[in-house]
Amino acid sequence: AAISQPGPGVINLSVGFGAEAAPLLRIAVDSAVAAGWLVVAVAGNSGGRGTVYPAALPHVLTVAASDRAGGVAPFSTRSRSVDLTAPGVGVLAAVPTWKDPSGFATLTGTSFAAPIVSGAAEPWCGLVPGGLNIGSSRAIPVSLVSRGGSRRADEVRPLGGPASGQ
Repeated sequence: AAISQPGPGVINLSVGFGAEAAPLLRIAVDSAVAAGWLVVAVAGNSGGRGTVYPAALPHVLTVAASDRAGGVAPFSTRSRSVDLTAPGVGVLAAVPTWKDPSGFATLTGTSFAAPIVSGAAEPWCGLVPGGLNIGSSRAIPVSLVSRGGSRRADEVRPLGGPASGQ
């Protein structure tokens, strides 16, 4: 399993389950966090309010999808567990050539928003002793800059880490 590998790092979970899976997911997330891993999960694509696991678990950085105007995308699940949004509408992604001969397609969903956050957080994982943990005494050493008062991250700025955009 990923948490047995050298860390710290980021675990991106683009999955969502109901409450019946919560106990098992809690064990996995708690183990990962204890080992110094940052766990990022999708909010879900139900379009309303709801509880999705692992997103609703403590210490998980939960990501909703933003639309092209910067608001929460209509399909994105809204809940108290959502920490921030990232682009999730019209994201260019690699696909099998049987789906599109070019090997790329424009796709939509929280499963495309969460990896953006995971990728932005990863360069800082080795810079914080013990790893990046949500809800712990170790803070993520970046500033998520929001323009216009939204919770959407328009820019990621380092606080003593690698330069943004490099």
